[in-house]
Parts: sequence; structure tokens; C-alpha cells
Amino acid sequence: MANTACEIFACFLCFVALVGLTVTTASNQWQIRIEGNTPITAAWVYRGLWLDCTLNSMGSRVCRRYFNNLNLPAYVRASQAVMIVGMLLSLIGIILAIMTMKCARIGGDDPKVKGRVVGAAGVLNILAGVSVVSVVSVYAWKTYIDFIPAIAPKNDLGMALYFGWVSGLLALVGGGMLCASCASGKKENHKKMSMFSQPRNYLDSHKAYV
Repeated sequence: MANTACEIFACFLCFVALVGLTVTTASNQWQIRIEGNTPITAAWVYRGLWLDCTLNSMGSRVCRRYFNNLNLPAYVRASQAVMIVGMLLSLIGIILAIMTMKCARIGGDDPKVKGRVVGAAGVLNILAGVSVVSVVSVYAWKTYIDFIPAIAPKNDLGMALYFGWVSGLLALVGGGMLCASCASGKKENHKKMSMFSQPRNYLDSHKAYV
């Protein structure tokens, strides 16, 4: 029963992480830059993985999509690919975990097979969390080293990066809980098998003694 509750809570964490990863990937607030020296000419530039938006002091907002990804910096293209891969890994891991939970009958009743699949689901979510945290950290580091006060007086990290960090950590925690549930399930199955084998061994030894 404890393993079932642990798996359900882990799936919930992984689902929240997947939602956060989706929001992070689609957001255009990976980087925020303020251009202009006066309040009249000031403009806020919000940059994401797929488009950037410019908001001026008059309230006008203009967004531009990146139609040609080849013109983007290498770290932006790598971030696009890794974020998509991370979402797919998390989604596959969640589906596998739901299909093989102990309270579900999908995937058969073999506890060994279910335990292995749950462990694989945990590994997939851990890989998703590691990849997303790595990409977000590299993007934040690149934003920091590109900061030049003479050119960009105000250059800051966007909210999407913080969403990415939190979502990646949730995926790591959820995946770790799924792996821990798999390990505890194996221990319980080993104990059950040993309990069933002890009386048989006792009878065999008694017959041999007689």
C-alpha cells in the first residue's frame, strides 16, 4: 500500500514537472533586456526559444518568430532540441508509470515486469530533469557572460528559467521516487519468496532426516 501511494505521488510530481517543462519551452521570457536610456525611449525585449517580443513605453507589443533556426546561436538551437527531448522523455515515463502501477491492471500482473517498467519510468524522468536543468543553467550562464553594461545596461534572467529549474527538480524527485518504489518492491517480492520457500526447505530437510 505504501508503494502504491509513493508511485501515485511520484506520478503527480512528474505530471506537474511535465506541465512546467511545457510552459518553460513555450515561454518567451527566457531573457529580459531593457533597451533605451530614457523612459520615453525605453523598450523591454523578451526573448525565448521560439520568438522574441518587444514592449515599448507606449504599451505597443511586437513579437517576431524565429522562422530560420539556422541563424540562431548554437546554444539556442541546442536548448530547443533538448527541451523537446526532455518533454518526450517525461511524457513517456509518466505513461509507463501509470500503466504499471500496482493499482492498475494494465501490463499484466507480474510484479517483476511491473517493477522493471516503473524503474525505467523513473530513469526517464530523471534523464528529463537532468537535461532540462542543464539546458536552463547553460542558458542562464550564457545570458550572464553576454552581459555588457555599455551595451545592455539591464539584462536579466526571465521567469521561464526559474520555471525550468523548478520543473527539472520536480522531475528528478519524481523519478527518484519511482526508482525507490521499484527497489522497495523488489525487496518485498524477495521476502515473500523467501517466506514461501522456508516451509518447503524445512519439509525437505525433515524427510531427508527420516
